[in-house]
Amino acid sequence: MSPKCPRLSTLILSGNTLKSIPDCFFTQMRGLRTLNLSGTSIQYLPNSISDLENLRTLLLRLCHNLKSVPTLEKLRLLTRLDLAYTEIEEVPKGVESLTNLKVLDLDCPLSMIPTGVLHRLSLLQQLNLPDHIGVPIEEVEALKQLEVFRGSVNSVCDLNRLITFLQSIGTLSFYSIALTPKFSGNTFGEQSPSKLVAFEQNSLMDSSLGEGKILLPRDTETLIFSSSGLSSSLVDGFQMLNNARYVKKCNVYCEDEIECIIRLSSTEEQSRGVLFQSLEELLLYGLPNFIGLFMWEGEAAAAPLLPGIFSQLIHLRISQ
Repeated sequence: MSPKCPRLSTLILSGNTLKSIPDCFFTQMRGLRTLNLSGTSIQYLPNSISDLENLRTLLLRLCHNLKSVPTLEKLRLLTRLDLAYTEIEEVPKGVESLTNLKVLDLDCPLSMIPTGVLHRLSLLQQLNLPDHIGVPIEEVEALKQLEVFRGSVNSVCDLNRLITFLQSIGTLSFYSIALTPKFSGNTFGEQSPSKLVAFEQNSLMDSSLGEGKILLPRDTETLIFSSSGLSSSLVDGFQMLNNARYVKKCNVYCEDEIECIIRLSSTEEQSRGVLFQSLEELLLYGLPNFIGLFMWEGEAAAAPLLPGIFSQLIHLRISQ
């Protein structure tokens, strides 16, 4: 069955129980510009989709049963391709030819991103990579129009290089970046646009790290520490980061060593509290050795807190 709809420009079939599409279904829809199959139960796309040369938008998000896509090589006018939350394990053939792409979401269980695919997509403004695959930094550095970016790296060196590039292009509005030695695929979930950096899986335990060795974008708003290897006080983690002073939200999960947010043992120690003066939300979960927000030691036992510390805090949650 191939409906005769040569002038049809938009087809929206999202959110229904559609399980299959006849192979010739799109043969007489050559004028189609937008195709939205998001949230359907399809397992495969028909081969006739490969000839929709006027297509600008292809949305397959949340097609949880979708395992493969036919070649997209002829869809050279495509500006938006969304494969998020599908079961696709290989980058569709021909993606490297889609040089007009501005939005590309690959948040699906890809086994790899072939070399050379991203490098050619120089018009990309939004790029979402799967959490379980490391960012191919050399190729991302060719994308000088990025406005929204999400991805993971597995070393401080790669993180610093990535952030240096993203800041240099001056177009970035939102980002979610994780430092995780072993890619888990569970870092971000489906989040609204943010300015977020996450540290996972003992990524802060590298013996080569020192104060100020880890770069953050200057406008970072959210930090996540999840089994990252924080020491006994959160302030020590903050001090390892450049540009952490203006962070507004901090989530700390499953950190076995942390006992407090800041340990006060001298005037110098109290001065570090300035790192938290912009913090509006602090969420603490699963910290088995946590004692309290502050710990006083020695001569600082009776010292007052630094004026202004946590002065912007609105939401505090401590939970096991």
